[in-house]
Amino acid sequence: MGLTDYKRKRDFRRTSEPKSGKPRPKTVRGASRFVIQKHDARRLHYDFRLEMEGVLKSWAVPKGLPWKQGEKHLAVEVEDHPVDYVQFEGVIPEGQYGGGTVMVWDRGKYSVYGEQPLKSLRDGKLHLVLEGEKAKGEWTLVRIRGRDGEKNQWLILKMGSSAKPLSKKREDESVKSGRTMKQIAEDRDAEWESNREEKDPSATSTLKTRIKAALIGRDRRPRRGTKTDTRSEKQRVEPSLPELPSAKPRFIEPMKPRLLEKPPTTGNWMYELKFDGIRAIAVKIDKKVSLLSRNENELAGRFAEIVEAIKNLPARECVIDGEVVALDKEGRSSFQLLQAFELEGRKSPVRFYVFDLLQLDGKGLIKLPLGQRKELLA
Repeated sequence: MGLTDYKRKRDFRRTSEPKSGKPRPKTVRGASRFVIQKHDARRLHYDFRLEMEGVLKSWAVPKGLPWKQGEKHLAVEVEDHPVDYVQFEGVIPEGQYGGGTVMVWDRGKYSVYGEQPLKSLRDGKLHLVLEGEKAKGEWTLVRIRGRDGEKNQWLILKMGSSAKPLSKKREDESVKSGRTMKQIAEDRDAEWESNREEKDPSATSTLKTRIKAALIGRDRRPRRGTKTDTRSEKQRVEPSLPELPSAKPRFIEPMKPRLLEKPPTTGNWMYELKFDGIRAIAVKIDKKVSLLSRNENELAGRFAEIVEAIKNLPARECVIDGEVVALDKEGRSSFQLLQAFELEGRKSPVRFYVFDLLQLDGKGLIKLPLGQRKELLA
């Protein structure tokens, strides 16, 4: 892969990340360096890098290394990085590719069974022995077939005996400086200031994000359900509304499902599909839109196309409850694809499936029956 993609995604006038030096001699036998960097970008994840053939072969690992024997985690292969990156710890400025805080979480030497790293990499299976300050033992990287035949999807498995998980303090401690992620972000000792808004070059116009009012809502009581409205736009009639309380658009904590062994046998219930995505509350005030997780974290910068679609809804103000979902070729929701989209801007279709309309143009709708809210949602 070389460093072509790495350089294409960065503006080195604005970021203090290493550009590259002269390629190191090829390392194909014996032990070479590895680094694991904790990276708080769009989503907190870990970057696993192996020095090989003068560059750092790299994978994004959302959940970090597995510690229990036989446990496996997703690893997404990303662009090669320069070997200078093995020492990088600091802040990639907002607006740059991968903007966020980077910690040297672990580092050390690695070797490959058979002592043929390049061949093992091409074959899609690397049986590694890591001798790091935190990670010591055997792991295996295995390439798997992606949904669309993509070859960047891997698994990292814990081989040999299980390793003792790290303490909470050790987990958030740099092996380079001893600092926490918060301290690295506050110190900002390796940063280039940038006021440019983030424009992810990999999130191209071919990624068409739609708002879909899937008519899946519920009373703000136990559980929500599904109903499909087959009428045309001309046939739809807005319901007459009773007097409703005034309400300013704001974050409203979404209802959470309750686990039951059997469905209820009494009452008027509707049912819906369970999507495997990220729950989100959209708050629109004129052309200003917030997209908030159920923990009230801002998601707007991660799903710009969804925000743009919400801006164009025919309402001055509204509060909508829904789920951000990535779809495979068969239209099934896949959290794995959504993770790949966030980490590397993969081109899986991303949708915002809407469950409920909670506020509309200065009026609170929560006291309305579910059926009326769904009519307004449509």
